[in-house]
Amino acid sequence: MVLNIQTLLKKSINLSASLGLLTISLLPSLTVIQNMPVIAETKPMTLDPGETIDKSQDNWTTPEFTMPHNYTPVGKNTVGAKWIDNTTYNFGTFQRNTGSWLPLNGAVDMRYPIRITGTTFANAGGANPGAHLGDANGILLTNLPAAKLSQGATANALGIGNLGPNTYFIGNNYAFKQTWWQGAYKSATVIARGDGAKAKTLNASPIYDASNNTKNPFIMEWKTPVLNSDGTITGEMSYTTQNNGTPYTASTTITVQKSMSIGFMAATGGNYAKMAVTISSAKAGKGKQPAYINYLNTATGQQFAPSHKKWQFSTVVANIGDILRVVASNDTPDATTYIAPTAPLGYKLSSISPAITISNFPEGTTNPNQINVSYSPLPQTSTITYQWASNVPGQNGIPGKLQASLPSSTRLSGYTDSQLQFSPTIPKGYAIDTVRGPDSKIYTDTTIAGLSALEAAQNANPTFKAGDNHFLITLKALKQDVTLSFIINHYTTEKTPDNPGVQLISQALTGAMIDESDIKKMQDWLNNWITTKAIGWGVQDYETPSGSKYQQSLKQAIAGAGGHTLVEKNQYQVTLAYNGSLTFSDIPSVIDFGSHPISPKNKSYTGKLNRSLKVADTRGKNSLSRWQVTVRESTPIRELRPNKKAESTTSPQLRKDISFANHLTFNGKVLNNDDMLIHATSQPKTGETTLIDKDKLSPLILSVPIEYQKSLALFRGKITWTLLSAP
Repeated sequence: MVLNIQTLLKKSINLSASLGLLTISLLPSLTVIQNMPVIAETKPMTLDPGETIDKSQDNWTTPEFTMPHNYTPVGKNTVGAKWIDNTTYNFGTFQRNTGSWLPLNGAVDMRYPIRITGTTFANAGGANPGAHLGDANGILLTNLPAAKLSQGATANALGIGNLGPNTYFIGNNYAFKQTWWQGAYKSATVIARGDGAKAKTLNASPIYDASNNTKNPFIMEWKTPVLNSDGTITGEMSYTTQNNGTPYTASTTITVQKSMSIGFMAATGGNYAKMAVTISSAKAGKGKQPAYINYLNTATGQQFAPSHKKWQFSTVVANIGDILRVVASNDTPDATTYIAPTAPLGYKLSSISPAITISNFPEGTTNPNQINVSYSPLPQTSTITYQWASNVPGQNGIPGKLQASLPSSTRLSGYTDSQLQFSPTIPKGYAIDTVRGPDSKIYTDTTIAGLSALEAAQNANPTFKAGDNHFLITLKALKQDVTLSFIINHYTTEKTPDNPGVQLISQALTGAMIDESDIKKMQDWLNNWITTKAIGWGVQDYETPSGSKYQQSLKQAIAGAGGHTLVEKNQYQVTLAYNGSLTFSDIPSVIDFGSHPISPKNKSYTGKLNRSLKVADTRGKNSLSRWQVTVRESTPIRELRPNKKAESTTSPQLRKDISFANHLTFNGKVLNNDDMLIHATSQPKTGETTLIDKDKLSPLILSVPIEYQKSLALFRGKITWTLLSAP
């Protein structure tokens, strides 16, 4: 049957999805809902994920039980099975080994009492027909849908063999006990259940000889039902038939699930008869089952979870046999219709499975009453762009030079709620400072403990959303160490100084100008170290990170490399070579021209040196260069006179009236305040060179005119020796 289902009053219901059990916890105002009038709503209802709607009706009425279109006949080897009128059904069993089932397109609610009355009819014809009526004619109670009933075994299995222990036959067993005559049987009213391929009788009335070709009134009653803790129902089932005016009753206690399919049935074996049933009255609660409306994502095939929030299935509790349909909001609804939830932003409603007829099913098995509503994610894009932090050298007016270009923008594609992951390529010398995510929040390395700025932003925005998926990455310059390392050449036999190791020149951001004061401090430190720790050694060259070499100074080398920090490679090198020394190893401090008597003639006197004049060159062979020595008369020879204050010759002063300027010669050349070259090397070599031997004739001669001769007078002057290294 197709019931005209309306959207009914919602109830608060707890559902067991796996078992299909209904445990009704009604609000106080609904405790007697079965006695309340049900008001139908004419406007279709839009489903909400996770909600439960009870649209079931409570009670079967006799007219519903006596409407042929409310039944689905199922037959095995039957012939002529049909409704004779609106209340009587011919089972079509007038042949051997038939099974005829007439289940109601609905179910009964076993929580409430049931009473069904009517008459059964059986006519075998022939001799002694009452003993050959066949096997079963009565009521069917099962947890199976109609499609499963044709598997039932007939004959002494009473049509319920193979249908499981939750299928019951309640009625007349015309082959209950075989008589002395072969093929003849006595009857009994029985309550039996499926037991494998057979039927197991739970209770039976006293046996009797069945009447042939008569209508036998019956009453089936379900009394005192009790709800068990596991959701099942236990009650007393009874069936009473009138045979020749005598009642025969079978009664027993059984436990069943809440909703059971009910109907009528007949079965034959070796004996058979024309059998029928006439329905007089019925009073029962309507059986119901939950239907699940599942929400799925077509991209994953899994439960729909927009923005990572799962949509729980909606539950519609409906009577067995009801039609349930879900449609889109723009479809034409009817009384059996619910409207699917509107697709959230970034999705579209893709498909809805067809309408279903609510069927009964065994508890503990998968609920077949399900409708799938599928949503498809829409395509989305994401853009990753970059910018420099405000303090990055080389831009925004900050002195220095950028050492890289900003990474190009990246465009990613995906679908709503699909994973949004990317790994940006950050130029060397720079790092991520902040990330602004699609949620407009700014993330840093400290926003979430243990996560970088990028990880924090991606953690908060892991999937594509509908609309803006823009990440803005701000790059900062990393701090660089500008260092100076040492290379000490070891080609000399001289002892090498200890390498001082890497020295820090300066710290600055990538691309920033290196502070000149830091450079000067490093140069001063280096010079002092050479003077005190590396005597005889000197700078051969300064090498930049790129390999260029400079001889002048560290400042020159850094300037040659651009004057700013580079990317990662900021290591300068200074190479030291052993210079040795080029010095006077011996030099006269006194040249004595002697004391002489006054003479009426001009005189010349040779100076006597107290020490020789020697040059020592201890430089290595790779450091040798030409050198020369000059001499000059830095202070002309003048007469000394006593200090007037002391009146003593211990503190003499030069007189200005007598001067021997231009009277002192060196190897015949007049000395004055200009440097006179007295020695120059063309092929320098390591060793000591004696320029003037104090024990040999001195090249210094003083000419003394007559007028400069003076008794008891002292004269003094000064000459300067200069040693020059010429490259």
